[in-house]
Amino acid sequence: MRRSIVAVLGVLATTLLGMTPAAAALEVGERAVVAVRPGVRVNVRATPEIANGNVVGVATAGREVEIVASERRGDQLWYRVRALDRSFEGWMRGDMLQGEAVARPAVTADPPAVEQVRLQAPEPAASVPPRPATDWSIRLRELLPAIDSCLRQGSAPPLAVLRAREMPLDMVEVVLRDASNRYWSCVVDRQGRTPIAWNPVPAPSTTARSSGPVFYRQTANPLEDRCYQAEPVRDERDGTLLGTLLYPICR
Repeated sequence: MRRSIVAVLGVLATTLLGMTPAAAALEVGERAVVAVRPGVRVNVRATPEIANGNVVGVATAGREVEIVASERRGDQLWYRVRALDRSFEGWMRGDMLQGEAVARPAVTADPPAVEQVRLQAPEPAASVPPRPATDWSIRLRELLPAIDSCLRQGSAPPLAVLRAREMPLDMVEVVLRDASNRYWSCVVDRQGRTPIAWNPVPAPSTTARSSGPVFYRQTANPLEDRCYQAEPVRDERDGTLLGTLLYPICR
């Protein structure tokens, strides 16, 4: 009997030693702090999961938020949070948050956003705001021959593609901006043969510029500011980098 008790105690001790203390659960209505390294920015998601295209905002280290709801997905606890200034609302992993009473990391100048990382495996680097159904870039790969033909017409690279849309008779219109901040409309067939039209056009409205992504064909880092979040575009067959989409994230 004594040996049995000793064996049980030994197993229990081993189990307890292997356990790590769990983070304190946060309650709805409680305020919390984004507890990551100073300068790091964390994606806020539309759903409690890590998935491409479900980012609705970015929270900086030390940012105060209010807990709106919680949900467990597998072994991970997620919290729906709302910025105190109501600039965003969405889901964050529980291990990125601490109660307001916990000491907060110092906030420094914002670097480019970095992605949350899974505990088991890294998440893909690309992470962008959710893509609306009207986003022209949904068919970007199909229209790439036409886009390339129009990009070759520009005399002030790098050229940014603001929009590509299909037209009757198997034609495509591509709207571009060159390095001199001039805007052009290029009309070409889907196969990307010689364009039939290359005309200057007025600059789009501020609303139009901020509602959709900008595409750069070259593989170098695009020349844009922090108000854009980058999504690499790759060939679905072999993963070759085709260019970069920049999504506006500033209001």
